[in-house]
Amino acid sequence: MELTKVIELLPRTDCKRCGRNSCLMFASEIAEKQCCIEACPDVSDEAEKAFRRIIAAEHEMVAWLGGMVSGIRKSDVRTSLTVLKEILIMFPVRMVSLLLFTFPLTYPFLMAVLWMYNH
Repeated sequence: MELTKVIELLPRTDCKRCGRNSCLMFASEIAEKQCCIEACPDVSDEAEKAFRRIIAAEHEMVAWLGGMVSGIRKSDVRTSLTVLKEILIMFPVRMVSLLLFTFPLTYPFLMAVLWMYNH
């Protein structure tokens, strides 16, 4: 589970009643599956339900992929999902930003080449 999703579910009061120094530390332990969100005394019922839905969706994805490939581990699924996100979302964003950044730098060069070609 991603740390940002867990942080969104917590009340972020840093009350320390869960035994951790901050909600961020508590969220990182939840994300690493070292404890559960129910250990937070201030967590809402809606947040607990949302947490259970996310966990159930992760287990369903692992079971689905595990049926397709034998011997798959949960860490492999997370790695595969991270790579898929990188390919589908981050790569196009990076390419567009690279093109938008480099085009003004290459524009004078292209104009000089076109001018020399026409003369």
